Amino acid sequence: MKKCTEKWMHVFVCAGCAAAMIFAGCSGQKPLSDRFEEETVKKTAEEIIELVHEGDYEKIIEEYESAKLVTVLTEEDLRNAVQPVMEELGEPEKIERTVVTGNENPETKEEYATAVSIVSYENGKAQYTITFNQTMKMEGFYIK
Repeated sequence: MKKCTEKWMHVFVCAGCAAAMIFAGCSGQKPLSDRFEEETVKKTAEEIIELVHEGDYEKIIEEYESAKLVTVLTEEDLRNAVQPVMEELGEPEKIERTVVTGNENPETKEEYATAVSIVSYENGKAQYTITFNQTMKMEGFYIK
């Protein structure tokens, strides 16, 4: 069982890293594009985190996943990757802070917003990195 979980975590981490590299490029943090509202990005990221806490992966996929991401991240993949992490972290306590930055795909010049949230749990902390396209659909999801 542990090898299966490790396999899914490896796949999930690789997908998250690939998405982060695609969207962030090689440069540092960029200011948020005027095509996004910081509060909307924060609120949407925090809604997704709450759905993770509730275990409602179906709703995350149905309501927030972009057409691009749906080809690589299914509800089952998300559940298999996140559920073991949630079990290890224990009960959620609070979202401590969320920081929003802008990104641009270097190839397409498409602009994105990325929310990085630090969340405390009974057994530690987790960092969520969630990237959104201009229609506020999730283009990337990573938890560590």
